[in-house]
Amino acid sequence: MAEQKAREQQFVQPGQPLLEILDDSALELEFILPSRWLVRLKPGHKFQVRIEDTGKTYPVRLDRIGAKVDPVSQTVKAVAVIDGHYPELIAGMSGRILLSIAKR
Repeated sequence: MAEQKAREQQFVQPGQPLLEILDDSALELEFILPSRWLVRLKPGHKFQVRIEDTGKTYPVRLDRIGAKVDPVSQTVKAVAVIDGHYPELIAGMSGRILLSIAKR
């Protein structure tokens, strides 16, 4: 997908995007984790996501965890990728992660 943001004869402010390109070959999920889970959750961890738009559950793999914990909410941003190719999924859909963390 590509989106044109400016037209001929229009002026663009510095920092304003002119073009947005979306690579949907590897769909990513962005979500927030409690920081206390960081000791038990590492990249490569497999879990599932239930996408509201399709009503289906899909396999997911944790790709990366943010480098900074929010000091107020005690949370950290995480990114996972859908394991596999599912043509019914498109960018912008929302869902609920199904993640269980074993206590130590």
